Amino acid sequence: MVVRCIRIAETRVRFSLGPHKKNLIKSASQGRVLSNQSRLPQKDEINYNKRMELVYVDGYKIRQNLDPDFTIIHFRNPDPTVFDSRWYIPEGEIWFDHFFKGEEDFLKEILLSGLTDREEIKKHFCKKGKPGNFIVREEIKNSLKIQHVDGKTVREYIDPEFVFGGHDLVYSYVPEKTVWIDNRMDPRDIPHTLLHELTERKIMADEKKSYDVAHDYATAAEKESRRLAGGAYIGDANRSGKFSTNDFYIK
Repeated sequence: MVVRCIRIAETRVRFSLGPHKKNLIKSASQGRVLSNQSRLPQKDEINYNKRMELVYVDGYKIRQNLDPDFTIIHFRNPDPTVFDSRWYIPEGEIWFDHFFKGEEDFLKEILLSGLTDREEIKKHFCKKGKPGNFIVREEIKNSLKIQHVDGKTVREYIDPEFVFGGHDLVYSYVPEKTVWIDNRMDPRDIPHTLLHELTERKIMADEKKSYDVAHDYATAAEKESRRLAGGAYIGDANRSGKFSTNDFYIK
């Protein structure tokens, strides 16, 4: 893909995406991914050779009130049948969680690369050599080791698409009976993400459910946790029917 123009101005960055070269539809069983770029229709179905605008957004607010699966960087997929179409993002915009501004160049480069296979992304973007100590702290919960890790280091050396959290039943690089939590996220997200990962892993381990099914249950548990912390989603009795994307932009 080709970058035709990059202009940084306050909270917005303008650039264009060239046509994607692949239509590799990744299964959700690979865990949460950095963005929804891998689920684009084939280039002859839609032309993405146009200007796109990167917009900084309040990711925590989005996860609390709209979409708990919003991670770091996403744009709208015009096909509503895909796993994460991000229907709420206006066409022509790329939403970027402002909490990760320190990784913007690296993550944007991945998005613009056109690569869609996770292993190919690792091969192309991971730094050579072994990372330094990236475990910030550890705790034990439900007989599992919870390791709070420096997500930036994990993305640079192990898996560029590691976001928020993961566990050993999904990610081969996470040690046995261990859950990783990204220490770089908004601290307010951590308890909800940890609950998600623990719920998901328990269902996969005890009930032998697939990741896809376990993720759905975990997302429901996470949403309820977020409601208890003041969140409210479309359809909730205490949520206004009005919706505006302006609510999520960083002014």
